[in-house]
Amino acid sequence: MGKRARWFFVFLRFLVLFLALGAALYLVNRYVGRKPTTYVSPAPLVQLGTPQARDIAREVTLSSHVEAKAMIPVVPLVAGTVVEYDAEVGKQVNEGDVIAVIDDEPYRQQMLQAQAAVPCRGQDLPAGEEPV
Repeated sequence: MGKRARWFFVFLRFLVLFLALGAALYLVNRYVGRKPTTYVSPAPLVQLGTPQARDIAREVTLSSHVEAKAMIPVVPLVAGTVVEYDAEVGKQVNEGDVIAVIDDEPYRQQMLQAQAAVPCRGQDLPAGEEPV
């Protein structure tokens, strides 16, 4: 055997001895002198007590965002000034409910003018024609 091979086997023996010693130390540290682990139940999350009658001393203020199920445009048949608004924010509205009242004074004036013009209408016609 050559000098080189002999050094290789010496190195190999030290390596095997070192690995065996390391494995033995690991096993001793891992399993010798340790207490067995046992299950410890966690502390209960809720403590129960007896009910007592007291005044409420806490106040909670929360904020949120509310959206309607559907947005339905409301379009009046006539134009005018809204004098009364019966709907409330957040209140449910059903079909046929009055939600706003429009000032009817201009329309009442127009009706009175038209009623006043009816008797005079026949005088504007030429002789022999009847009002439609």
